[in-house]
Amino acid sequence: MPTPHYDHRTLCAYRVLLSNILVFAKASPESCSLLRRLGVMTYDVLLLTGILLFAILLFLAVTGQLGNMEEGVPMEVRNPALRIGMQLYIVAIAVGFYAGFWHKTGRTLGLQTWKLRVETMQGGRLSWGASILRFFVALLSLLAAGLGFLWMYTNADRRTWHDLATNSRIVKTATRLG
Repeated sequence: MPTPHYDHRTLCAYRVLLSNILVFAKASPESCSLLRRLGVMTYDVLLLTGILLFAILLFLAVTGQLGNMEEGVPMEVRNPALRIGMQLYIVAIAVGFYAGFWHKTGRTLGLQTWKLRVETMQGGRLSWGASILRFFVALLSLLAAGLGFLWMYTNADRRTWHDLATNSRIVKTATRLG
């Protein structure tokens, strides 16, 4: 059987693939896996959905946009200024939810459940500015078909785009609280 001959490009491609596998294998024991991050996101999104449903109902009630329930008129915001106001209100609540938890304790309820914490690379709490930036870069990471999250496989610390943008990381903790 003849020995296969590989050209330079093929060998380089194998070398890059092997180095990426080694980076993945050398991940820090304190770093967080993609599966755990997805678990945290699922938990937090379910919680945030409930909060947003209540907040939207409150907004519609306060602005008189609930409609006539007896006649079956749907709840909708026809006024363009109110519609923009409601959208900004929803974004503010979502940002406040994540940034508030990340700044105050470093842990959303999902992070607490999965025994994880967001911290700076020095081990401290994120500032308000870093927490807000983290939210928007995480959103961009998702909107880019998840590439920002898959980026964690390119470095040993398993840091995503939002970790890199805010000089932070997610680490495992010993307890659910604290």
